[in-house]
Formats: sequence, structure tokens, C-alpha cells
Amino acid sequence: IRMKNRDIIELFDQLPTGTEVFIAATFTALEKS
Repeated sequence: IRMKNRDIIELFDQLPTGTEVFIAATFTALEKS
């Protein structure tokens, strides 16, 4: 699923910090694959 960065940031605003970091790392890994 491709989302605009703004949508991702808004989603992150609703998550705990640890979850945000984890998901950010996951997105980075998916983009590199």
C-alpha cells in the first residue's frame, strides 16, 4: 500500500513513540527491498 508522507505522519501522530520508530524502520526496509 502506498501512502503519501503526510498520511503516514498523521498516522504516526496517533501511535506511541516505540511503535512509530518500529513502523518507520519497517517502511524503510520495504522501500529498499
